[in-house]
Amino acid sequence: MCNIISIILFCFSGIVLLLYSIRKNNNFIDVRKTLANHVAIFKNKNNKWLKGQLLFFFGLPCTLAIATTIIKPIDDSFLNLILLIITIFISMFFAMLSIIISFKDRENQTKNEKLKDSKEQVQNKKLIKQTCDSLIFENFICVIIILISLIYNLFPKAVLNFLPDYCIGHLISIANFIIYYLLYCLLLNLFIVLKRIRILIHSD
Repeated sequence: MCNIISIILFCFSGIVLLLYSIRKNNNFIDVRKTLANHVAIFKNKNNKWLKGQLLFFFGLPCTLAIATTIIKPIDDSFLNLILLIITIFISMFFAMLSIIISFKDRENQTKNEKLKDSKEQVQNKKLIKQTCDSLIFENFICVIIILISLIYNLFPKAVLNFLPDYCIGHLISIANFIIYYLLYCLLLNLFIVLKRIRILIHSD
């Protein structure tokens, strides 16, 4: 009975958190804007979606997650390894953000100076904004992975013993898929961040 109450409370809290996160004009948890700003980089100059890039960075992780879920279900030791890697990533992303902020400060210091090419300054500001948005998006994925991993670890099969075995198996597979999908999205989108930082460094 206690297990059922615990699950109901977790589900209720999750729904409230989700609804609060995606609502408009949110001053604290602005998930909608975080996602919109990052996905906006996959539009061309005509404001049309780059479907090939979207499919690569968000569709390919889906197939990889399915394959990995079949090959390697997540156990306790592997979950601990994932959380360790995520904490390292979070530290690295915040360090990258500090680097990008330094680029932004440098751009602000030279905004009144006459540059050789004004288009270069506009391009650099755009790259800085996109890189910041991508890093915030990556941190957001890390937080989601941590939350899902904690829930996954809190609800072993013994807690869900009131459900049929096949339901428990499906729930575990879905949780595995979501964690793997977010991990692959995290890794693939990291290439976007690294490329933009490289461009900013070489254009400095």
